[in-house]
Amino acid sequence: MKHFLTIALCAMMLFSGGISSAASLPENDGSRYSVQKSEKKDKKDRKVKKNRKGKKGEAVPAPEAKPEKKKGPEALDKFIKKDAEVKDGLVKIISQDDKFYFAVPDSLLGKEILVVSRLTRAAAGVRGMFSGYAGDQVNQTVIFFEKGPDDRIFIREMDYSEMAEPSSAMYENLKRSSLQAIIGSFAIKAQNAAKDTSVIDVTDFFNSDNARLYFGQWEKRMFGIMNMEKDKSYVSSMRTYPINTEVSVVKTYARKEGSSPATFEFNVSMVKLPEDPMTPRYYDPRVGYFTANYTSFDKNPQGVETVRMITRWRLEPKPEDREKYMA
Repeated sequence: MKHFLTIALCAMMLFSGGISSAASLPENDGSRYSVQKSEKKDKKDRKVKKNRKGKKGEAVPAPEAKPEKKKGPEALDKFIKKDAEVKDGLVKIISQDDKFYFAVPDSLLGKEILVVSRLTRAAAGVRGMFSGYAGDQVNQTVIFFEKGPDDRIFIREMDYSEMAEPSSAMYENLKRSSLQAIIGSFAIKAQNAAKDTSVIDVTDFFNSDNARLYFGQWEKRMFGIMNMEKDKSYVSSMRTYPINTEVSVVKTYARKEGSSPATFEFNVSMVKLPEDPMTPRYYDPRVGYFTANYTSFDKNPQGVETVRMITRWRLEPKPEDREKYMA
């Protein structure tokens, strides 16, 4: 009996333990499911918060900035510094801060200016067959100043290869077909109070490897020189007078490998041409003059003709001597 009670008690304990264990399984599984669900929810909440935070923290694009109002040219009296060197003449020359400026009056706009470049000092050991000596003419052209848009001054080059009389029917057509080239463009740095004088920086125009002022490709090939060496080239001086302005420039050019560079000194003369031009003379083959040629659209309305004019000095008597000269 005693053994039976012991066995029965053990069986009851095992049975109650199994039930308890079995009953606890669903509870434990539910707890794990609840924890996993809670963790997923927390992750989702964190993700949502993160997304919300990201959207909130995103940089709001700044409103489009209004373009700054472009500053106009500076007042001339403020532009010229105390230590500036100023020279009056055909154009006023202002030299300051290692730069050269032209003050171009409106009265000079559109006026024809003859530009002639010559060698004042030639490079050692550099010669052509008949050139490469001091005094040689290097370039010649005719220019005029013009006001452009956006506070700019242009330099245009005149081309006289085709001409017609202003009174002819062909003149306007020829004018539309012969737009003069812009060879220089300059921002207006300053103006006077009346705004009839504009200051432009011409340093780079004269200090660059400008084929309209200095050597072109043909001359470079003839002398065996190549590109200009900017660090060895500079504007040495500028002088101005009532009808002309003179610019002295030193230019150094590279040569073939193994050769020393070649240094030249140029003088650029800018001379205002007379308002009343000289009467030209036609070429006569019986007299040995050099000529300047152009194509005329006036001589033959049904075609064109090459006109040859002689090159000569304008030698005229003074007004007080005219009577004696004509006697």
